[in-house]
Amino acid sequence: MKTHDLTKGNISHQLLSYLLPLILSNYLTLTYNAVDSAIVGRYIGDLALAAVGTSNPLMTFSLLFINGICLGASILIGKAYGAKDKEALRRQIVSGLAAGALVSLALSAVLIMFARPILLLLQVPVAILTEAALYVRIIMVGLFFHFCYGYFSTVLRAMGDSQTTLFILAVSAGLNVLGDYLFVVVFGWGIVGAAASTVLCELLSSLFCLPFLASFMGKLAIKQHLAVEWTIVKKIFSFSMVSALQQSSLQIGKLGTQAIVNTLGTTVIAAYSVSSRFEDYAMVPLSTIAYAMTTFIAQNIGAGTSARVRRSIFASLSFSLIYVLAFAGVMYGASGRILGLFTQELAIIRLGEAYLLTMSWIYLLCALTNVMQGFFRGMGELSTTLYSSVVNISVRVASDVYPKNWTHIN
Repeated sequence: MKTHDLTKGNISHQLLSYLLPLILSNYLTLTYNAVDSAIVGRYIGDLALAAVGTSNPLMTFSLLFINGICLGASILIGKAYGAKDKEALRRQIVSGLAAGALVSLALSAVLIMFARPILLLLQVPVAILTEAALYVRIIMVGLFFHFCYGYFSTVLRAMGDSQTTLFILAVSAGLNVLGDYLFVVVFGWGIVGAAASTVLCELLSSLFCLPFLASFMGKLAIKQHLAVEWTIVKKIFSFSMVSALQQSSLQIGKLGTQAIVNTLGTTVIAAYSVSSRFEDYAMVPLSTIAYAMTTFIAQNIGAGTSARVRRSIFASLSFSLIYVLAFAGVMYGASGRILGLFTQELAIIRLGEAYLLTMSWIYLLCALTNVMQGFFRGMGELSTTLYSSVVNISVRVASDVYPKNWTHIN
C-alpha cells in the first residue's frame, strides 16, 4: 500500500496516474451492475428488469449520499495530508468513520421501512411495485458495508493511493458476477438472488479492506487516538452534509425524471433503465476526473502550492474532453448492439438508442460542470457546488416535463 504526495512533480502525469485506477474502479462497478441487469433481463424477464431499473435511482441516491459523506471527509483528510499534519489526520479519520457509520445505519433503516411508500411517490407501476420494493430493501441491508468500503477507499485516495482499492474491487466484482449467475440462473432465486449477490459483494469488499486498514492504522499510530471526538464529528458531519447534498442532488433530478418516465409504460421504463446504465459510463468517469481534481487541489491547498491548482484545471478539462469524444464515438458506432445484450425487445432497443445518441454530445457541458465543481470542492467552497447542482436538477426536471406534457416527445 503506497500513498502519493500530489504536491510535487508533473501535474498531468500525476493526475493521469491517479485517475486511471479510479476510472477502472468505476468501470468495474458499472460493469457488474450492468451484468446484474443483463442477467435479470435475460433470465427473469422484462418486468423484473423494469423493477430493478425503476428502483435504481432511489438506491443510487442513497449510495451517492453516503459517497458525499466520504467525499466531504476526504477534503479535510487531503488538506491535513498535504500540510503534513499527522495529528489532525488521525483525529479526522477516526471521527469521520464514526460520523459516516451513524448516517449509513440511519439511512438504511429509513429506506428499509419506507421503500414501498417512496416508490409509490415515484409513480412506480403496480405491476412491478412489490418486486421493486423487495429489491430496494435487500440492497439497503448492505448500505453499511458500502460505507465501510467507501470510507476506507476515501482515506487512501485522499493521500494519493487509488490502486489498492482497485485491486479489492476487482476481486469482489468478479465474485459478484459469479454470485448473480449462481443465485439467479442456477438456484432460481429471481430478483432476490440479484440483490443478495450485490449485498454479498459489498460485505466482501469491506472485509477485504481490513488487513490493509490495520496496516495503515499502525503507520499513523491511530491506536493511540481511537476515542471519537464529537466536536470533530460535528465539524466533519456539517462539512460532509453539504457534499452529500450536492452529490445526491443530481440523483434527486434523476428521481424526478424517473417519476415522469414511470408514467409512460413498462416499455419506456425498461428502455430508460438499460440506457441509464450506459449513461453512467459517461457521467461517472467525468465525476471521477472531478474527484481526482478535488483530492489534488485539497493536498496542494494544504501545502500552500496555489500555482499547481491553476494548472490542474486545464489538465482536467483536457482529459474530460478526450473522454467525451471517445464515448460519443462508441455510442454512434455500437449503442444498438450494446443495448441488445440486455433485452431482445426491438422497441426497447430503439428507444434506448435514441436516448443515448441524443445525450452523448450534451456530456461536453457535463464535463465542464464537473471540472468546475471539482475545483470548488477542493477549495472547500461546497456551497457553490450545491447551488450549481440545484440549478442543474431544476432545469433537467423542467425540461423533462415540458416535452411530455406539451409536445408529446418521450
